[in-house]
Amino acid sequence: MKYRLLGKNGPRVSTISMGRGAQPIRFGVPLEQDFNAAVRRAYELGIARADRAMAPTR
Repeated sequence: MKYRLLGKNGPRVSTISMGRGAQPIRFGVPLEQDFNAAVRRAYELGIARADRAMAPTR
């Protein structure tokens, strides 16, 4: 995994991040378990940055 500094003295973060995109926001089995497993796997692979922005709705 490649890493970069954010700003001049900022934290070191992975060049690849995980975004939640259009993933459902409902909680409960099995959605929450699947989401947690995906986050854990991303972390194991060295992804140290996640975009948690909500998708726009109309």
